[in-house]
Amino acid sequence: MGVITRLHPIEEIIEELDPKEPLAVISCNNCVKASGAGGEGVWESFCDELKKRGFRVEDRVLITNPCSRGYLEDLTLSPVVKTVIMFACEGALNGFKTLFPDIKLIAAIDTMGLFISSKADGVVKLMLPFPGYEDLKGKEFKLGDSRSPQEGEKLVICHAGG
Repeated sequence: MGVITRLHPIEEIIEELDPKEPLAVISCNNCVKASGAGGEGVWESFCDELKKRGFRVEDRVLITNPCSRGYLEDLTLSPVVKTVIMFACEGALNGFKTLFPDIKLIAAIDTMGLFISSKADGVVKLMLPFPGYEDLKGKEFKLGDSRSPQEGEKLVICHAGG
């Protein structure tokens, strides 16, 4: 079981950034990766796109489980970083705010609720939706892509290491 998340459009995230300010991009590499909203691949592409658009990505941090406080307590960021874009669930976002109250935090994703997964079928299923996502309860999403629900399709896992 984990959380299923959806990535915000990059244009929406960029609206909250100051192009002159150095920033860090932090991503979970667990549930968020299973949703396709972060983790290896998505996180790296996002950082590369920010750089292409002229933003200064000072730190790139991939964390196995940022919702576990110990992982965040061990986090070291460059002292020039005043803004963090985070690809992680509500638990990790709240933990980060507690540990780093002076750093501006921008959530790169929305947390839709809790999922169960089937690697054999290549899907995650939204079992306990959070407010605003109740209409998606029981819907299945392709493992690694939470953008649109699947309707009873058997899907092949298409990313390595998942």
